[in-house]
Amino acid sequence: MRLSIIIPIYNVEQYIEQCLVSILNKTYKDLEIILVNDGSKDNSMKIIKKYLSDKRIKVINKKNGGLSSARNVGLKIATGEYIAFVDSDDWIRIDKLVELYNIIQNEKLDLIIGNGEYYPSKEKIQKNIYIGIKTGIEIFEEMLRKKDYLETVWKCIYSKKFLQENNIKFIEGLLHEDIPFMFECLIKAKRIKYENINFYIYRRREGSITTTKNTKKLFHVLYGIERILEVYKENRINNKVINTYILNLYYSNLKRLKQKNNKLILNLLILKKFSIKSYIKFILIFILSTKYKSINIDNKILNRS
Repeated sequence: MRLSIIIPIYNVEQYIEQCLVSILNKTYKDLEIILVNDGSKDNSMKIIKKYLSDKRIKVINKKNGGLSSARNVGLKIATGEYIAFVDSDDWIRIDKLVELYNIIQNEKLDLIIGNGEYYPSKEKIQKNIYIGIKTGIEIFEEMLRKKDYLETVWKCIYSKKFLQENNIKFIEGLLHEDIPFMFECLIKAKRIKYENINFYIYRRREGSITTTKNTKKLFHVLYGIERILEVYKENRINNKVINTYILNLYYSNLKRLKQKNNKLILNLLILKKFSIKSYIKFILIFILSTKYKSINIDNKILNRS
């Protein structure tokens, strides 16, 4: 058995060494470390070259295609039975990741969720404890009820077989690609476990995708919700808590667009990524949510074709 750790690289010369050292400072043999150079133009690759004597490292060079593209390339060449994602400006506690790796193997899980902390605040990422092996929908609903759900791929280890059998991959060209990826994993997984193992350190920094707010990002989130709806309907889900989560994603992002004084109709049509039916659905949800100041809209809205 082997664990493949996929790390996309793009202009991270300030951070990549700390990330790599955190993984390489133990001699675990069952690791495959895949560094996907997504067209970096700084000194990231010069720094990486210092560590290439470690045979666990594989480097893939590609033209810049974004985070989703780099992760998909890593998934395609990974030889491990299990997959983890680490962002190149973060770092991990490798011994704790290996603890999670041992659990997912021994208990034959589709995926396992761990914990971590934000840097520099040291605030815990996951606030609550979840006991036992559950379906993805069960743990998804429980996290939503406790207001503890975070759409991030890096706090998990995944069975590669599970990802392949369900054709789960990242939507290329999309910002906030974690949102539809994690949704699809949770909807389709039959065996998930949460372990309160603090292995991931997430660096909060200005200018990153997660801290930058602009109109383009909002459109990308809405397009991600389009994929969420497809998965929702394909799997015939009818869960009030998950319905509310999806509708909140719709409403909150449409509201932000309105606050930015954008011409919503024109911009959505220019984007050319939304179907007319989905566009009408966006507007319907927006109008109803604004009128009633509530997101608890009937399930039928989500299931209209």
